[in-house]
Amino acid sequence: GAPHRPEKRAPVEVFASLCRYLQTRGIAPVLLGTADERAHIDEILAASPGAIDLCDRTGFGDLADLARGAVGAVGNDTGPMHLVAAVGCPSLVLFTAASDPRRVRPLGPRVRVLQSVAPDRLDAEAVTGAWEELVALPAGASNPSRPGISIPTARQR
Repeated sequence: GAPHRPEKRAPVEVFASLCRYLQTRGIAPVLLGTADERAHIDEILAASPGAIDLCDRTGFGDLADLARGAVGAVGNDTGPMHLVAAVGCPSLVLFTAASDPRRVRPLGPRVRVLQSVAPDRLDAEAVTGAWEELVALPAGASNPSRPGISIPTARQR
């Protein structure tokens, strides 16, 4: 996510670690992104075989449909995460100091935010823990001060 703003992008290992963790729980991770994010997605796929690659194959309508049926989504601070949250998908959004989640966080009934001062300071264990807390939240519960991760982005067709 955030191909034009690398300072907002979580490290590959954070996403790869989450993908591997999800697979141990029987959840198939789906990776989304634009053509500009291909290299980043390929690195995640190489480190987490079995993740589903939909990079550069989805538009916003597809993203909304996927989000409605997902257990949850983890992603960088990007526009598509706003759509994911708006359709009610439990959403963990990763922020760095490049953005203030108090002003620009996605809104929705089940949104969590995880913020770090820099992308390289995001911790895979913290993301996994935030994911577990998020999916355990009852519908309608939201905690704006807590963490997030994501499934990168989608392009508009």
